[in-house]
Amino acid sequence: MNLKSKKLIAYYGVIFMMLCTVFLVLFKETTLADELLRTTYGGGGPLSTYYEKVWENEGGDTSNRPEEINLTVTIEKEEEKTQTVDEDEDEEEDITSTRSSARSKSKRSKTRKKVEKVTDERHVTITKTDRWAYRDNYFPAGYKIVDITEEEIPGYKFRYENKGSSTFNPTADIYIVLYNTWTTGDLIIKKEVQSEDEADKEREFKFIVTLNYDKVNGKYGDLTFTDGVAGVSLKDGETAKAEGLPINVEYTVTEEEAEGFNIRKDNDTGTITEGKPAEVFFTNIKEPDKPKPSEKTGGLKVTKTVTGSGNKNKDFNFTVELSDKTVNGAFGNMNFKDGTAEFTLKHGESKSASGLPAGIDYTVTESGNSGYIVSKSGDTGTIPEGGTASAEFTNHKSSGGGGGGDGNGGGGGGGGHNVTTVTPDPKPETPEDKPVTPGNVPPTPWYKLPVMGDEQFGPGFVNDSQNKVTLPETQGETGNIIPQLAELYAENSELAGWITLPGTEFGYPVMLSPNDPYYYQHHTFDKKQDEVGIPFMGPYCNKDSMNVLIHGHNMRDVSQFGYIWNYRYPEFLKNNPTIDFKTLTDENGSYDVMAVFFAPEYAEGTENVFWWYRYTGDMNKEQFDYYVQNVKALSLYDTGVTAEYGDKLITLETCASSKDSTRLVVVARKSNEQK
Repeated sequence: MNLKSKKLIAYYGVIFMMLCTVFLVLFKETTLADELLRTTYGGGGPLSTYYEKVWENEGGDTSNRPEEINLTVTIEKEEEKTQTVDEDEDEEEDITSTRSSARSKSKRSKTRKKVEKVTDERHVTITKTDRWAYRDNYFPAGYKIVDITEEEIPGYKFRYENKGSSTFNPTADIYIVLYNTWTTGDLIIKKEVQSEDEADKEREFKFIVTLNYDKVNGKYGDLTFTDGVAGVSLKDGETAKAEGLPINVEYTVTEEEAEGFNIRKDNDTGTITEGKPAEVFFTNIKEPDKPKPSEKTGGLKVTKTVTGSGNKNKDFNFTVELSDKTVNGAFGNMNFKDGTAEFTLKHGESKSASGLPAGIDYTVTESGNSGYIVSKSGDTGTIPEGGTASAEFTNHKSSGGGGGGDGNGGGGGGGGHNVTTVTPDPKPETPEDKPVTPGNVPPTPWYKLPVMGDEQFGPGFVNDSQNKVTLPETQGETGNIIPQLAELYAENSELAGWITLPGTEFGYPVMLSPNDPYYYQHHTFDKKQDEVGIPFMGPYCNKDSMNVLIHGHNMRDVSQFGYIWNYRYPEFLKNNPTIDFKTLTDENGSYDVMAVFFAPEYAEGTENVFWWYRYTGDMNKEQFDYYVQNVKALSLYDTGVTAEYGDKLITLETCASSKDSTRLVVVARKSNEQK
């Protein structure tokens, strides 16, 4: 072998060794990465997770289980980052160091690695229909499960376990068992009376315990519940204990007014929990009689301002009511009779009362302001000693158009969604004012709306074709009932009308069940149990009412009132300006869409809001004008339609969000040519 051949062999040998070194380095890095993944779920790629729900319900309530449960699965992985730094950087995080020269220690580089945690969420829904099991076919590589939470269910305590692989579903890589265990807690009410009169210590004080879970019935310790409500009487030093109440249930304890006592309470609202009982304390305090203070006085001033295009020469009516009904005669510029004074004010005017007894309460209200947006301050308060209380009213009228929308679409005219409350609420009749007769049965509480959203199809409605019903052909005369509805009415006398969905040729019967207003929320036309139900009229309404409130479910397709969501868009209104609603005795059912808006269902006791769903049935002129003014102000866009007292309205409502009770509302006025 000559020298040239030897050199060539040596050259290729060196090249081969270099390639082997590169291969080993790359192989080592890949092996380390694979080892890191094997310490977490998912291996080198996405896997599947099998969830199974187990109800541990011994001695518990099975009727309150939901149809579906939403889970939030928190997952986490670790990411390792490598960084090369100079030797003078922080040495506490150094892992390795290599010398750039064997002879010199002055040139040295260091490599440090930092591990960071990355968190994400998976959202899982398991349903009764699927026998409380669900398979998630994608579990991201490198992650592990660190927590699982679900919505609270009355009476149930939640926990979960990772069982590894599933024997029920062997193809799943991760097997999670979700346990809901029936669990109870206690509620204790304690009473104390502080009084110099010993007879007060023997007096019984009455309490009402209200749970937000109306399925609690029967005797629980010292308390007996009916639909989640119990009453009890206690004397000084006595206690009452409710034992075995479902956990996660909210409670409110109230004491009937005790004349002559100041009531101090602690923990009167809360939630039933496992372990430590919820303890509620009520203390009634009777102060000894005090001598009456000497006569001291103060004043009240009412001021009027008109802005925008409002009429600055218009007289607005004002009423001042005092808590002291013995106030009579002239006090400054106001004349009182039995504690009440009435007067008018124009823009820029004011009236003042002086010499009023200090410490009494006052309320100022304004009327005759239809069409104005009213803002006010100081309209209620107390007459100050030696000073003057100020009540200021500002009425604004827009010059037209502008703005609109609340983030849900729309725009143009109407002034938009976020507006100041218009005129004081005319306070429609309460259930106590209305006789309880068939057709006028108030729900409990009377202004609560039914939950009408996001239902899956029930047993009576499997698909779209069964939801799309065609109005019957003319059947011949039957008394005063229109021919199209005569045959249907013969099948079910609770039929009130027929609504056709805009832009379609199909629709639904509209039902009225006076003695059970929400019956058709979960029943079909032939009175079979069904979660989907059919549209129905709300309480206080009938087919001839001035404003008919019609409830309909918001399905996940366009069936029932899911279809009216199209009215969020002005282009849909342009092509479908009318809704057809025929009643038993009126086949002229054309209604022009007047307003489209989103609105909440308010909590009991909320003040200074527009209770849009109270203004149904028949109204007086003040109530009607107030309703029209507000729905127009709330509309997502200007429809170009309004209404006057004497017009007939329909109000269609459906659920926009089942989580916060927001509703989508469409209001329509009967077409002028059909009045």
